[in-house]
Amino acid sequence: MGNDVICLLNQPRDISLVKLIKEISPVPITIIVTNFSDKDEYQWSKSKNLQQCISDSETQSLVNEIDGVMVCKKAPVLKDYMANCEVCISRGREFFVFKEIAKRNVALSLNRCYFNRLIDVLPHYKNMKVIMNSDKWLDKCCGNFMMGNNSYVELEKNRNCFKGVDVLGYNYEWLKKETKSQIRHRLQIPIGSKIAFISFRMAQKEFSIHRDANTFMSTTKREIERLKENGYYIISRRRMGQHDMDYYKVTNAPDISRYGEISHLVDMEMNGSDGFPGTIWEGLYASDLLLLADISGICHYEAALCRCPVYMPFDTIHNINELNPATRDMFKRGLIFNELTEENLEHYQIKIEEFVKDWYNTNVDLFWKEVLSD
Repeated sequence: MGNDVICLLNQPRDISLVKLIKEISPVPITIIVTNFSDKDEYQWSKSKNLQQCISDSETQSLVNEIDGVMVCKKAPVLKDYMANCEVCISRGREFFVFKEIAKRNVALSLNRCYFNRLIDVLPHYKNMKVIMNSDKWLDKCCGNFMMGNNSYVELEKNRNCFKGVDVLGYNYEWLKKETKSQIRHRLQIPIGSKIAFISFRMAQKEFSIHRDANTFMSTTKREIERLKENGYYIISRRRMGQHDMDYYKVTNAPDISRYGEISHLVDMEMNGSDGFPGTIWEGLYASDLLLLADISGICHYEAALCRCPVYMPFDTIHNINELNPATRDMFKRGLIFNELTEENLEHYQIKIEEFVKDWYNTNVDLFWKEVLSD
C-alpha cells in the first residue's frame, strides 16, 4: 500500500464515522484529531477556517477506545506528518483550508457535507475524490442544496471525481448481530417497554418548524407527556460537544438553557459517542420511535439506517425546499409523519427499504476500492 493511510477528525459529530472507517479498513489506518485553529490558505472571498471543536475528554475517550489515534495541535506538525501520506481521508474541511496535503485525497461529503466548498476547491487538487452516499446525492432532484454559487454545469465537469458508494449502512449490519432485546439489556433499557428516542434540538431559524423557542418547548413537552401517558420510556439525545456548547451559549439555544423544563420527563440521556458503532446508533436501533422535535438530519441518517420510524408534530413545512433533499424525500414518501398511528408505523416499515436503497449505496468493498485506488 505504500505509506500511511490517514483519516482526519475535526468535528465531534464525525466520531462515530471515524470509528466505522477504522473498524472496516482493510489496511492499517491512523486517525489524527485536528485539534487546533488555523486560517485557510486559499484566501476565499468568504473565509473558512479550521477550528478546535473536539474537547479533551472526547479525545481521551477516543484514544482509550481504539488504537492508532494521534492528537495534532499545530498546523505545521500536521503538514510534516502528512508529507509522506499516501491517502488522506476527511469529511472535507481540511481540504479547503489547507492546500493539497497528500498524494491522494478522499473527501467524505456523503450527504452533501461541505459540498459547495469541495466543488470550489477541486481545480486546486491533482488527485481528489469526493464520496457521496449514493449517486442520488448528485442528481438535480437535490436542487441547490449546499451548491453555493455553483451550478450543475460545474458538477458535471468534475463528475469523474464524485463516487456514489456508502459505508454507513454497515452500522446496521453490525447492530443486527444482536437482537434489540440484547442491546436494550446491555444499555439498561427496559426490554418490555415501548421506547421513544427524542432528538432534543431546535433547528436554526431558517429551517425550524417552530415560530420561536417558546413554541419549540411547549410542543416538545406536550408530545413527551403524551408519549409518557401511552407507556413510552423516554430516551433523550442532545449535541454536547465543545463546538455545540459554544454555539448554545452564543444563541441561548433551548437545547441547554431550557432542558430543565422537560428533564423530569426523560428516563435516560444518551449524549455521547462511546463504543462502536456509537450510542446514537445503538439507541435508535433499540427504539420503537424517533420523536423529532425539529428539523434534523438524524431522521434521514441514523434513524433511517436503523429503520426507526420518525414522528414529528408539524402542521405545515413552509420551508421544505430549503431542507436536505433526503429529508424532503422522507416527507414526500410519508416517512416522517405527524400522527402517531399504527397505519403510519406500518407504512414506514413497508417503505423505508426503498428509501434506504435510493440514498445509501452500501458496499464496503467498493468503498475501499475507490478510496485506495488512483
